[in-house]
Amino acid sequence: MFSFIIGTLLFALFTISDRFSPSKVFFFYAIFGAVFNASLIFENNSFINLLVLSFLTGFFLAEIYSLGMKIATDYY
Repeated sequence: MFSFIIGTLLFALFTISDRFSPSKVFFFYAIFGAVFNASLIFENNSFINLLVLSFLTGFFLAEIYSLGMKIATDYY
């Protein structure tokens, strides 16, 4: 939850979705989120590593949610 809030705040401050194409940013952040989420299943992860991977997954999903809303309102 904390990672989602930090991700939303940083992406809003740096205006990532306004500087670059929203569909491309959506694609790349979805890939990053999926990679970090998939790496949670490895057996040799330590507790700290799991926390970092969970943080990064939530961080990138924050931009996916906000960009999804922006893309949906543009098509409406």
